[in-house]
Amino acid sequence: MRVFKKITLCAFILVTGQVYSQRYNWDYYQLKGKVKLVKESEYFGSNDKNRSGKLKDISFQWFNINGNVVKDSNWNYYQGHISQYFYKYDSLGRLIEEITSYSKSGKMWEHNTFYYENGYATVYKTNFSHQGLVENIDVVKHDDAGNLVEFISCDSNYYIQWKYLNTYDSLGHQTGDYQYTGAGDIYFFIKHKYDEAGNKTETWAYNADSSLAYMETRKFDEKGNETESCGYDKNEKLTGIFKTVYIYDKYGNWLKRSNYRKGVLIRTVHRTLWYYE
Repeated sequence: MRVFKKITLCAFILVTGQVYSQRYNWDYYQLKGKVKLVKESEYFGSNDKNRSGKLKDISFQWFNINGNVVKDSNWNYYQGHISQYFYKYDSLGRLIEEITSYSKSGKMWEHNTFYYENGYATVYKTNFSHQGLVENIDVVKHDDAGNLVEFISCDSNYYIQWKYLNTYDSLGHQTGDYQYTGAGDIYFFIKHKYDEAGNKTETWAYNADSSLAYMETRKFDEKGNETESCGYDKNEKLTGIFKTVYIYDKYGNWLKRSNYRKGVLIRTVHRTLWYYE
């Protein structure tokens, strides 16, 4: 394919990549069991006096028997628009096509095609609102465990715009992500800490000069869902506390999620799940 030759001329370092589509499966949505369909209905909280308890959004995610999402629909009740995402996979379960439609008309907005060649994974992102021209090309690299370790974003002329590097511990937990400019200068980086159960309990974000930008701490329940999040500014001063309460089904998937800030309900999400079994 011609694209790999041009990317090489841009001094990209390309090595073996693996499946790029793991973000769209049962694990990504933290689902247990063979889930076929998920419906989520989000309602305004009591902090919004004019719309408290009223419907805000409805979303659906359809999964195939292998656990990959094949369709994702979102309906914004108040704005009246619908966004839909359609996914196709190859025989190895790798994502090969993503189509996005946005608006009431359902007209195609973006068409992403994923290519896998000689271990390389390249993503074409074509925005059809711009006469169907290639908008940008992304190249990704994974380690032997399948973790995403490098992500390079290039414009339609094959010039590097951004570069992201990720680090992991021996258990596969992401411990850091580093963002670089197209010129190769560090722009921003984040470090993470985990508890013994593998929950991400701390996040520290830093500017290019290594000064603290913000930090977050989190608590989790026995099912691994976040129950409390605390945000801090660059001076490590507490800026907010968010708490979440869940109701679960027999599989351990939540059916109701209520979010609170300073003790006030800000959001409620009701969820219905259908299973293959």
